[in-house]
This record gives sequence, C-alpha cells and structure tokens, in this order.
Amino acid sequence: MKYKLLTTMLILLIGLMGLANLVTASVAWHVDHSDFTWKEDTTNVIDLDDHVTANNGAVSFTVSNTGLNHIKVTKTGSILTLVPDTNWHGTETMTVTAVDGDNIPVSTSIALNVEGSDAVVSDDIMITKVEVDDVELSATDPNVVRFERGETIEVEVEFVASSRHEDTRVRTWIGGYEFDDVIDTTGIFDVEPGVRYVKKLHLDIPNDIDVEDGGSLSDRFTLHVEVFDKKDTDVEEEFTLKIDKIRHQLNVLDVIFYPSNTVEPGRALRAVVRVENLGQKKEEDILVRVSVPELGISTRTYIDELAADTEQNEDDEETSSSSRDLVLLIPQDAQPGEYTVEVDVEYSRGHEVLNKKSHILVSGVAPSGVVTPPGVMGQPLISIDATTQDVAQGTESVYKVMVANLGNTRALYTINVEGEDAWGTSRVSPSFISVDANQAGEAFVYIKANENAPVGQQSFRVNVLGDGQLVKTLDLNANVIEPDRGLGVLKSGLEVAFVILIVILIILGLIIAFRKVGQKEAPMRTEEPSDTIGEQTYY
Repeated sequence: MKYKLLTTMLILLIGLMGLANLVTASVAWHVDHSDFTWKEDTTNVIDLDDHVTANNGAVSFTVSNTGLNHIKVTKTGSILTLVPDTNWHGTETMTVTAVDGDNIPVSTSIALNVEGSDAVVSDDIMITKVEVDDVELSATDPNVVRFERGETIEVEVEFVASSRHEDTRVRTWIGGYEFDDVIDTTGIFDVEPGVRYVKKLHLDIPNDIDVEDGGSLSDRFTLHVEVFDKKDTDVEEEFTLKIDKIRHQLNVLDVIFYPSNTVEPGRALRAVVRVENLGQKKEEDILVRVSVPELGISTRTYIDELAADTEQNEDDEETSSSSRDLVLLIPQDAQPGEYTVEVDVEYSRGHEVLNKKSHILVSGVAPSGVVTPPGVMGQPLISIDATTQDVAQGTESVYKVMVANLGNTRALYTINVEGEDAWGTSRVSPSFISVDANQAGEAFVYIKANENAPVGQQSFRVNVLGDGQLVKTLDLNANVIEPDRGLGVLKSGLEVAFVILIVILIILGLIIAFRKVGQKEAPMRTEEPSDTIGEQTYY
C-alpha cells in the first residue's frame, strides 16, 4: 500500500515538472524602438528576428492590425514592410506575437513612429510635431504664422524617445524681447521608450515688444522648442513667427494718486492717469474715467488724440502718450477701509474699453471745517511740481502749477507772479485756465534771471485767483547760479577765432585786389624783332 502511494506521488511530481516546462516560454522580445521610426512618405522594412531571442527552434510571427489606421503592414515570414499613408506622420501601435518550438505565444506592443519631414532628432529623442494655437508649424515651410502683441499663445509639443530619460523638461521661448524673457517650461517628468508625449506650454507676447509696420523683417521672431533631460540630452527646433501691432490698442502705463493713496473723508484725491498708444492707428477723443463704485463717485476727461508712432510724425506736438489729472472728492461719510478705484479708457469710437484697477485707503474721519455745500464752489486744490529750482543767469526755468476745481460749477483761474522784478522777469502760459467741476488744469510759470542777477537764493510769489478772488499764494524760490564757465570760455574762444578769421579774409581780399590793379596799370613792353623765334616776356 505504501509503495503504491509513493509511486502515485512520484508520478504527480513528474507531471508538475512537465507542466512547469510547458508554461515557461523560451521566446523573449528585445525591441530596438529606433528601428520603428522613419520619415513620412517612405517605406520601412523590419526583420522581426532581430528583435527576439528563442531557445527552441525557429520563430513564427503574427501581427494584429488593430489600432493601425494610417500604416499598412505586410508580413513575409519574419520580414515586415511598413507603408504609411501619403503626407501622414504620427504614432500608431501594433501588436506582434512570437511563437517558437515550445508553442508558447509571447506578445508585445510596438510603437510605429512616422516623423514629419521637418522632425528633429537628437540622440534618441525626436520632436515629431509642434503646434501653436492648433496650427502645425514647419521649419521648412516658407509661410509664417501671424500673431499680435498682447496675445497668449499655446505651444503644443509632441515627441517620442527610444530609451528611458529621467528628469526631462520641455521648454519654449521667443527671442528678441529687450526687457525680459518670454519663456515657459514644464515640470520634471520621466520619459519611457516607445511612448508618445504631448506637452502644452503658454507664452504671453508682451504689449511693447518692438515691431515695425510695413512687413519688414523686424516683425519676425524665432520660436524655440527644446526637450532636454538631466544628462544634457537635448533636442531643439526653431520656427519663425510674425508678430504685429494690434490695429487699436491703448495701455494704461500708470495711475498715481496725490498726495498719496491714503486720503481722509471729505478730502480731494487727485489721480494722474498716463495712457500710451501701442496700436497701428492714431486714436482720437479718448475718454478717461476714474471712479470708486463703492463710494458712488466718479469723474472723467478726454484726451484729444494719441499718435501711433512719434518717430513717424512730422508734427512735434503729436505724442503717443499723455497724462490726465482728475480729481475725486471723497464723501464726508466714507467709512475707513480699502476701496477699489476703477480706471476705464474708452477709444476707437467706444468700441474698445480698457480697464485697470488700483486701490486707495480711506482713513480716519472727516476733518472739521471741510464742507462743500451743494451749488457752491469748493476750495480748489493747488499744487506745484517744485518749490525751488536752479536758474542760471540769463536763462529761464519753468514751474508747473496744477489747479483742481473741487466745486460744482466751472471756474476760471488766473495766475500772476510778483516779487521777481528786482532780479528777473516772469511770464505765465496760458494766462488763464478754465476748469470744469471735479476736473484739473495746469499752467506754467517761467522765471528768467537777469544777466547780472545776484547769485544765490531769490524768492518770489505765485498768486492763484479763482473767478477774480485770491484762492492761494505759493511762496517759491529760485536759486540763481552762474552760467557754465566752460561754455563761456568756449564761446569766447570761438568769438576770438571768428574775428581772426575775418581779419585774415580781409587781408587776403586786399592783396588780391592790389595785384589785379597792378596788372591792369603795368604796360606790356614791346621787344625789337630778333632772330629768336617764340621767346616772349610778360609783365
């Protein structure tokens, strides 16, 4: 009985060993993915025997066409002929099964990479396609893709590799911007062989990138696309982009609050808004509005025109940027806290609106005595750019006076100067300014020091009158200095040299005149005839 049991166990053990041999395949794949990468519109021939090892006789292969939509596969023995569709490139996957004498099938998936005619390969990384805003780019296509300043473009990069790469990144950038880098880079990722990777990046084209109109080469920029890893394996491709100015485009350069962005209730807040024209066309009748919606206050003004490009204008008065002063009266019951200031710029006949947000801080309570009764002109806000300036003897300096009308009606302001007649002269331009309610105006005071004005600090006063009544007196100073001595010496030297040159010219003129007179008065001598022919003497 025991012998029968042992015999049965031995037979089972031998059977299990045989079964183990049956399920252990002797075929192994070692695919070289670089063999399965080729150019579009060409045929790729592969010998599958080069990509397997077998321990039990010859290997037969079968190919599954599932997933192959653009590549036709023909098999003859172990030879595959791969033919992609005309003008098609991309990546598809086929499944191949190998069987040797053990009759145990072993399958593997192989990526078939058909690269475009302009694909770039470095080592085993290949950039197969680059799209910008869904438009495929080509390094060999003479046509370029056009974008406008201020746009955000999406760059989609597709690539494959035939080996593993760690800590890989994709980077794209545009060269030629003066002030900063226009660049975007992905995070770190690992790359597996035979896998198609697609990465999306974004580039913000600056509003002020330097381009010119008229289709010149200065509006062409190079888009760089790069795939690299920590071992400095790198592949880069370059494309040409055309960047144009937008037809109508304004930009708010800055918003400045005076005296600061902190103001008390009942006080006036002056806002200076600077606007520039970055577009192709001149803009006219530009509306600038400043408001604090939470406080229910707003004011507005107009910019008559902004030129597109000052370098192309013969009229020096035209400019591509301008500043406007606006005044907001903070309500007396405004609660302390931070408020949003909305700056709106309307242009192109109201079809374009530009918005910029800033913030002010209302602090404390309304100061006593600050009241602006309805229908009555409030006290204007007067400011000046400098209380003291250097003025060289015989030259002129200018002081800018700003008047903000805080009343409810238009007011007429005049400015006069006194106290300067002992050492200089003055003039005001314009002689008067008419300012609407909650608007601001400016005038310029020119102070000229006499040639013999005393050197040092000289004082004078500027009076501002509103509707004939004195509203404020500004006590100012002019620091009179001597003219630049170097320039004076140069001027004197030039004057002396000029006088010497005139004297030399007069002397030369006299010498030439005397010689001509002498030639006219001197008689020509007549010699007796002689046998010598051809000899003549002149005086």
